[in-house]
Amino acid sequence: MGRKKKDTKEATLVAPQVNVYQTEHGESKEPRYVVVRDGNRVSSQEYLVPDDPAALEELRFWQLVSTEHSWGEPVKIVQYDNRLHRVWGEQLNP
Repeated sequence: MGRKKKDTKEATLVAPQVNVYQTEHGESKEPRYVVVRDGNRVSSQEYLVPDDPAALEELRFWQLVSTEHSWGEPVKIVQYDNRLHRVWGEQLNP
């Protein structure tokens, strides 16, 4: 006497996700953005949004450097990755 299983696949409403990540110590932080040239970070500046006017100005500057003085490598604003975009030699708390 087999019973039919009820199909439970229904669409559910989901609240929009806030892009937040956990630090090594467990606190939540909002993402930061940096300018990279050919995958390498070009300055120690960090931005809260990718369309920050200062970030766009820095992007334009490095695009000009890339096209005028190099082979035209890609310049982008990307989300900060602690492993890839660290700044070495700077002290945060002097």
